[in-house]
Order: sequence, then structure tokens, then C-alpha cells
Amino acid sequence: MKGRVGNLIIAAALLLFTASFLLLGEYHWGYESSVIMFPWMAGTLVIICAVWLLVRSYLVSVTVLTGEQESIGESDDPRSSLGKRLAWMASVYPLSYVFGIIAGLLIFTVAYTSYHRLPWWQRVVATVVVFVFIYIGFYKMLGVALPVTPLWMRD
Repeated sequence: MKGRVGNLIIAAALLLFTASFLLLGEYHWGYESSVIMFPWMAGTLVIICAVWLLVRSYLVSVTVLTGEQESIGESDDPRSSLGKRLAWMASVYPLSYVFGIIAGLLIFTVAYTSYHRLPWWQRVVATVVVFVFIYIGFYKMLGVALPVTPLWMRD
């Protein structure tokens, strides 16, 4: 489905799925706050994106919405082929292993957004969001043992 209806269905599914599991985890399953903290962080981001999708589907004309949507492989842009997308995803682990998870993901984010020619401000925002979620969310708040130091500085 393309256009306004497709955006509304996707946004409604995202909102319903995310809110249901967050509320079930909090009230029905009774997870401790240390366990449910990351799902709340990630879920809040998904809910914000779904709300933005709902708002945008009402503000933008149907022709613009229809023109923006494409299935994987339909694009004429050679940068978005399935093989290149898989290669980008496969590059995350070696970058994170060699440079440490923080620097590796930041390098990946800047390179990926530059490759897809995003405006500079979107590159900066994406890089900051990745840093906040990985370093603050996983490493500091959840205490996940991540290989933060680069390969040449490890014991």
C-alpha cells in the first residue's frame, strides 16, 4: 500500500505493537526497572517516529507520499542495491572490532549517511543518536560490557 493509507497502517501497527509490549512488560510481567529501561528507551524512539509518520501523513500531499515509497530493489539508484546494503551491514562488525564499538559505530554512521548523500545536519544528528543509544544507553545505563577501546589498545 502506498500513500496516506499505507503510512497510517504502518504508524498504527508500530504504535500498537510497541505500546502493547511496553505496557505488558511494565504492568503485567512486572520487569524490574533495570530490565525494562532499554525497551522503554527504544520504544519511546519508535513511538516518536510513528507519531511523526502519522502527523506527516496528514500534512503532506498524497502524490508526495506515493512518490517517496519504494520497495527494496525498485530504485534506479545504484547505491541502494541489495548487495550494497548487505555489504554496508557486514562492515559494522569489523569496524566495531578494530576501532571499538563506539568509534566503529560512529565511523560507520558518518560513512553510511555520507554515502547516501544526506545533508550534513542529518549526518550529525544520526551520529549523535547512535552515540547516545550505544554509549549512554547500553554502556553506562545498562552496564553492558562492550569493547569500547580500539584493538591496538586492548590487553
